[in-house]
Amino acid sequence: MNEKRVAEKLEHALASFFAKDVKLLESDVREDALAHRLAMHIADDFEELDVDAEYDKMHVDGLPSPKKYIGSDGRERHAIPDIIVHRRQTMENFIAIEIKKLGHDAGRGKDFTKLRAYKDQLGYKFAVFIELGLEQRRPVWNLQFMKDDDEGAD
Repeated sequence: MNEKRVAEKLEHALASFFAKDVKLLESDVREDALAHRLAMHIADDFEELDVDAEYDKMHVDGLPSPKKYIGSDGRERHAIPDIIVHRRQTMENFIAIEIKKLGHDAGRGKDFTKLRAYKDQLGYKFAVFIELGLEQRRPVWNLQFMKDDDEGAD
């Protein structure tokens, strides 16, 4: 599956999320609550794979272990993407997603750094930053795919 097809599926999932779960944004819930519900909509579009929110394990040789990466400071960090599309209990990592509510810029650079590490160190084929929210009570979202030549932070 190429980036264009992945983007189409994610756009469809976001449209479904806004059609059915916009009240979460109206209530200004935390990002992890949004990630959980968005993951459910993404799962509908990636039926052949597993979709999880806040998944913190990887399976090496069939055994679960903490998912970790090396940060830009050289320190080992726990990897807990907001949403992943993968095959459970394997190292088949397809998409890592970090989400941010519109207008919440704190931590954005950190999200890009994490996405770069997920792609480069943990083998995710795609790493995507999704910004979502409401502007004048209308749904707004933006998808940004990490490219192979991205530096990792804005």
